[in-house]
Amino acid sequence: MSQEYSAREPVATNPEPIVRTGPRPTTIVWGIILIIIGGGLIVSQIANIHIQAGTALIGILGLAGVLLVVGAVVGAVRSRSDDTAP
Repeated sequence: MSQEYSAREPVATNPEPIVRTGPRPTTIVWGIILIIIGGGLIVSQIANIHIQAGTALIGILGLAGVLLVVGAVVGAVRSRSDDTAP
């Protein structure tokens, strides 16, 4: 007695790849960091203001951390709403 086994046809779970449009949040955050540093240097030279580097660096890194967290949360909410869309 012989039995015939056949493989199932593969099922495509996601036939169309997701194409990311627009800049990534990390790119935006790095751009903001560079703008803040460059703007601070320009203003300090024009207005002859002394900026404490340590305090400025702490503030810039704190802002970058907040922006990265906000970007991650917005991305997670957006992807979750895309997954539930009909």
